[in-house]
Amino acid sequence: MAVIKHGAGATSAFKTVKVSGQSDVIADDGSDDLTLAAGSNVTLTTDASTDTVTIAASGGATLAGIDDQSSSNDDQVTIEDGAVTINIDGDDCDFVVESENNAKMLMVNAANDTVGVGCDPVEAGSNNPSALLVVSNRGTASTPAEYSPLIVENDATEAYVNIISNDNGWQGILFGDQTDPDEASIKYNSSNKRMYITGNAEAAASNVLTIDHSANTVGVNVGAPAAGALDVDGAVALKSQVAVPSITTGYSKLFAKSDIGLDTAVLMHFDNNWNDSGAWGLAAGTASGDPSFVTSSPSPKFGTHCAYFDGTGDLVDLDGDSDDPALGLGYDEWTIDFWISFPSGSLASNDTIIQSGATSTGNNEGSWRINLGQTSSAGDSISFDGGSTFADLLTWDYGSDIADDKTWYHFAMVQHGGTVSFFLNGTKKASAENTNRLYTHGGIRVGADQGGSGDAKFYMDELRISKKAQWFNDFTPPTVAYGDSTLQCIDAHGNHTRLSPHNAEGEWEYFSQNTKTGKTVRINMEEVVSDLGKLTGKNYIKDE
Repeated sequence: MAVIKHGAGATSAFKTVKVSGQSDVIADDGSDDLTLAAGSNVTLTTDASTDTVTIAASGGATLAGIDDQSSSNDDQVTIEDGAVTINIDGDDCDFVVESENNAKMLMVNAANDTVGVGCDPVEAGSNNPSALLVVSNRGTASTPAEYSPLIVENDATEAYVNIISNDNGWQGILFGDQTDPDEASIKYNSSNKRMYITGNAEAAASNVLTIDHSANTVGVNVGAPAAGALDVDGAVALKSQVAVPSITTGYSKLFAKSDIGLDTAVLMHFDNNWNDSGAWGLAAGTASGDPSFVTSSPSPKFGTHCAYFDGTGDLVDLDGDSDDPALGLGYDEWTIDFWISFPSGSLASNDTIIQSGATSTGNNEGSWRINLGQTSSAGDSISFDGGSTFADLLTWDYGSDIADDKTWYHFAMVQHGGTVSFFLNGTKKASAENTNRLYTHGGIRVGADQGGSGDAKFYMDELRISKKAQWFNDFTPPTVAYGDSTLQCIDAHGNHTRLSPHNAEGEWEYFSQNTKTGKTVRINMEEVVSDLGKLTGKNYIKDE
């Protein structure tokens, strides 16, 4: 505290000291003293030798006094040591700079931890703001499920850029509206050491290019980030596609395509469709009742879906109106195999799983079917029936080997050398003589007999009918879907050649389609080389 005294000999002095908004300080008499008191964070220092009073701020000073005095909030500017705080009460809009032409030139939003340029407070706190620039540290999920510290948007084109970073290891750039499948992104995941260039950040199978640093692998069109690491180190992987790519003038295209063996007549994967990709060229299946596709309980054996027939009129016909003996399995060799699973209560007798003949005329001389419990005694058995009366050609009592608990079983009926054999999970269970010539009157029916009755209740995956004996003795059931990936190319003229020397059945096969001649050439190279060796007496096949 400092005291100002009336000194001897003074001839003039202020009688009153006025402070705006405060009461006056009035001298009582000519000898009265004026006292200066130091407030909070203020120090007063006097120097008698120089007749000086020094007023200084002490550490931690806070100057608060700019307040809009509204009844709804306490908006204010607080100046502290080392900081200036605007609108400390945390209302929606904490700081705004306006220009002559833009009322949202610069905005600070404390409630959402965002800084926006050209946006209002609500837009700055949203996931897809109509803003020119938003910088955010919200720490909450945005669209897609990453944090977006930086968003740049152009309202005129409705396109924006997200700079993303989150606690799950994702960093990258998202271009455009990521709910649009035509948009793209470049992302890196530090947890699995992979970089993705995608067609759409939310699409399940949209990664056009994947670089896996941990496996030294580059993948093209390899699916979603959760698809797992590519298992071939130091390789470029091309995901198989269903169709041959289009031709482009001036370009030749290298691609992978799923191919099947020469003898595969029917092949159904049941991946959410009833399509057949076999050599017989049967039309896509026609469903009756309500057969469906499921993704769980049980999980599909392969792919994304498996088929379910509920035993109450569900069936699927392939070429149901045809009656073509040319679609034949013949006398010699053939295989019918599939994966099957039985839900609770489904192991009833006299139920048809699959048969040739989708109409009442299907039970002709060469007809065939696989039944559940179809024996003369209607016991718990698997049977293979053929001919116009569907006589039992082979039966096997399964006993406790098959259960109705949704376990997957591999069924295979194989004809070889006049004998038909049934394999369960690769183990031969029964054999019988069969001299019938079998073919597919009325196409193929799955789930019921030719009259639409005898409905079976089961799940099915990976149905294949092939015109060769795939197995002679016990074997290991397939672990992947049929139709392996082969490397192929197509030139600018549409000439299409397979580069892989073997097909999916392991046959050494040359394949090429010529657009100018319209011909397709498939050559079994092993037979050609063998015949050439017989003619020349030379051995062209080397083991080393």
